[in-house]
Amino acid sequence: MSDIYLVSDYGKLYKNNYTFNFLYPDGTISKFFPHSIERIFIIGNIEITPEALKMLMHNKIEVIFLSKNGLFDAKLIFADSKNVLLRKKQYDKLNNESFILRWCKNIIEGKIRNQIVFANRIKRKHKEATQLQEMLNSMKEILLKLDNATNANELRGYKSAVFIF
Repeated sequence: MSDIYLVSDYGKLYKNNYTFNFLYPDGTISKFFPHSIERIFIIGNIEITPEALKMLMHNKIEVIFLSKNGLFDAKLIFADSKNVLLRKKQYDKLNNESFILRWCKNIIEGKIRNQIVFANRIKRKHKEATQLQEMLNSMKEILLKLDNATNANELRGYKSAVFIF
């Protein structure tokens, strides 16, 4: 299995029978066989036809898009998920109410703490904002109430109360 690097400003990758053809702007054509390709790196503005994209998907060939300067833009991966046991454990956790409550508390606590940090930054720049101090005090009170929440609906109420600010 090999990696293919396509570097061009205005090239075109298309399917011809069971091969990939790459048409360079000057009219020259390169041929690639899908069974020998593991990855294709596309650098520049290159067009991919729908038929070529289907063949990439069928052969599960990764496509990495890079800018003209070599910076990462995107990546297409057509492989199936490999960690089925992890997905099964995650699905089983959905039935555990105490785990869900703890998980939701952690997420909401993190969001509230981030909002407090953000509000403190604003407060440092605008020292005359007394309304901001009141908002910070109420967010801190809600943060203390989070530990006593007994269900997800109560947590939703706290989250909504904080994000009204």
